[in-house]
Amino acid sequence: KVTQDSKDSSKSKESELKNKQNELTDAEKKVVDQMKKRDNEVRIHENQHKSVGGQYAGSPSYTYERGPDGKQYITEGEVSISLSNESTAEKTIEKMRIVQNAALAPAEPSSADRKVAAEASRIEQIARQEINNRKLEENKERLEEIDGLIKRRNRVLELFNECDITTDSEVLDTMFTFAKLRVGESIFNTRK
Repeated sequence: KVTQDSKDSSKSKESELKNKQNELTDAEKKVVDQMKKRDNEVRIHENQHKSVGGQYAGSPSYTYERGPDGKQYITEGEVSISLSNESTAEKTIEKMRIVQNAALAPAEPSSADRKVAAEASRIEQIARQEINNRKLEENKERLEEIDGLIKRRNRVLELFNECDITTDSEVLDTMFTFAKLRVGESIFNTRK
């Protein structure tokens, strides 16, 4: 609820500010214009970090300074951003790309922005290395498995070539060939 006294008080503060603005020297007006420009630049800069950083970026926080006209103007700002790993290396890579883009989103990134982007890039590279190591290990296991198959196949071929019997009985020769096949299958299906 607003009372008449507070309305009068607000009006008197507004008129004081207007009077103060009218009383500013040219140098003070120039300072106010520079502060307004800086205020706008910082807001844009920090909002770009926030909009690109999305869920990983916090809300902008600002440092203010009072101008010659009595108003507060933003002089500096920052947006916190998460550099923590995600549950998987793939998700961490995706997040770090967003973080890098957010850090470098403004037209003129600060040295702190570049530092955050570099750290995100480093974390991304570690995650990539983790994926490469995992793939290498999977490939190594697969190669060992293939090597085992090749060794067993070669042993079966050896047995077929070394063991040969020829008799006058076609039935006996056929049975021996099937016996060699069974031995070969048994060896081939054994992993050790």
